[in-house]
Amino acid sequence: MPDIFEEIALDKSLQFYRGKSVALVVWPGKLPSGKLIINDTYLPETVTDVNSLKKRAELYGCFRELNNSLHWLKQCLSKYQGSGSFSLAIVFLVRRPFNIIGSQSPIELCPYVVGIRLPDLFPDSGSMSVRPAAHRHAIGRPLLVQMSGGDPTSERTCWTLVGAGSLGSKLALHLTRAGNGPEVVLDKSAMTPHNAARHALIPIMDDMQILLMDAKARVLCNALRGLDQETTPIVADAASVLMSKDGARRVWSKRSWAVVNATASPVVRETLAATKLMPTRVVETSLFASGLVGMITVEGPNRNPNTVDLMAEYYALLREDSTLAQVVFDSDSAVSRQNIGQGCGSLTMPMSDGRLSLFAAGMAEYLLAKQRDGLPLSVGEILIGRLSGDGFGLKWQITQVPPMTVASTINRRSWSVHIHPRALKKIRDETACWQEVETGGVLMGRLSDATRTVSIVDVLEPPEDSTRSADEFVLGTKGLRQCIKTYSDVVDWSLYCLGTWHSHLSPSGPSTTDRSTAEAIALARLSPSISLIHTPIGFSAFLADIGDARTGGE
Repeated sequence: MPDIFEEIALDKSLQFYRGKSVALVVWPGKLPSGKLIINDTYLPETVTDVNSLKKRAELYGCFRELNNSLHWLKQCLSKYQGSGSFSLAIVFLVRRPFNIIGSQSPIELCPYVVGIRLPDLFPDSGSMSVRPAAHRHAIGRPLLVQMSGGDPTSERTCWTLVGAGSLGSKLALHLTRAGNGPEVVLDKSAMTPHNAARHALIPIMDDMQILLMDAKARVLCNALRGLDQETTPIVADAASVLMSKDGARRVWSKRSWAVVNATASPVVRETLAATKLMPTRVVETSLFASGLVGMITVEGPNRNPNTVDLMAEYYALLREDSTLAQVVFDSDSAVSRQNIGQGCGSLTMPMSDGRLSLFAAGMAEYLLAKQRDGLPLSVGEILIGRLSGDGFGLKWQITQVPPMTVASTINRRSWSVHIHPRALKKIRDETACWQEVETGGVLMGRLSDATRTVSIVDVLEPPEDSTRSADEFVLGTKGLRQCIKTYSDVVDWSLYCLGTWHSHLSPSGPSTTDRSTAEAIALARLSPSISLIHTPIGFSAFLADIGDARTGGE
């Protein structure tokens, strides 16, 4: 029996103690008729000592049961050799005429704590002090879900967080507090002192904060365990892990709801888009212009549009809003090197923790809503958030992005051409206007070597000196260079000329002239040039680079 009682002071100044003891759980008895005692008298709490405790027990119909329990307990402890004062919990289970508010049971728990001394229990008889206690749920996922407005019986959503920095850590913390924390956190970096400016974790002042210097993924996962949710940290380079079959299995599972990329890394984005191993969709979160603009992208079903398509579409949306584009591409609010020690620096965007938290909160609310209600069923989404003029609020704009039209390249099977809805509509409108002759224009967008994808987000009208005939379209040059420059300058050349498109009146691939034109254009470019052909039955494409041009396409 020596291990029955134990008490350790956690903080003597606050009189916080932790330990273990025994408890008496006392049910009310029965009436002489045999019916259960049901108490319908509700009184304020007035119990202060053993005498008033017994009076309250009599009110609840627990008096005899309490006395019998105390007598039994005294007998059990009569041979206990220990000494000192210990806490004894006494819980009356009071039957009420109605279910307790917020409960499916009419049993009300009325707990008390009294100090006892062995072996007499109450050496001061009935004057010993008794303190009312309270029943509190422990920190647990069901409680967190309930407090966040969710269903406490729901299962935890499985998802992966890539990036445990300032933004990623806040997303993880918000969602874990709602009961849907990440299953896996992937990040290669270690915490450094400057991270304390905006990271969700708060460093302690002991031991020179050495423990804060651990890997971001590991310290974040350790913190999330305090919210009753186990999370697996993976301390590794995301791009390397994601491209490895064995590594990818550690990052996600077939049950994963999504992979959330909070790294703002183009390399990670393109790696996520390129991997064929992922069974789920990618959600990306980023901040721009020192926290004046935020972005969320959500891949569509079957990853069409994918995260690279959506980034290209984001730039196209910026080009359509020149004021917003000017904010995003303002050099004064771009990423800069911040001195964080002698000879040490960090590339980051200076902003306050409050500003970052504004965006993180909105992003977390969106993610939580999608975890509960499901991702978009037929489209991808882009959300652009803008800081209000006074700096105190946000306004989010949601754009739904339908699936891309995908065309294969006849000479480079590993490459694919993704035609965005905006560009597709302009091509179809142009060919509808010129049904008897071939027509065409200039393709604008982005090219990804990592994913081997050409993203065509827009098309420019052909110059006025272009010529059309039933068997040929010749793209003019008048004003073309300036037109392309004007288009690309708005978004700081995040979108640029990819090549040309033209129509064929009958189903056919690129002609010799088409190939020669594409190769001639490729001579003036470092990146490949695309020639896209629209026919009555769909699209075909020819991809030429400077190597093809020099060898004649061989």
